[in-house]
Amino acid sequence: MELAVMEPVTDAQQDLLRGIEPTIALNLDILLHAQEAIELLAETVSAEQQSLQILSSVGDG
Repeated sequence: MELAVMEPVTDAQQDLLRGIEPTIALNLDILLHAQEAIELLAETVSAEQQSLQILSSVGDG
């Protein structure tokens, strides 16, 4: 991740950025894993719907 600023960064601002860097990295990691979980859930729901359609058509036929 990159941060662009319009003015030079002070030492205090640099210290703050260094301090919150691990928190930002952890939050990004959590978001990425949450997105992966959402994608897997969507795939599972889709597969379940296909299975139900197949079972429904077998029961009809």
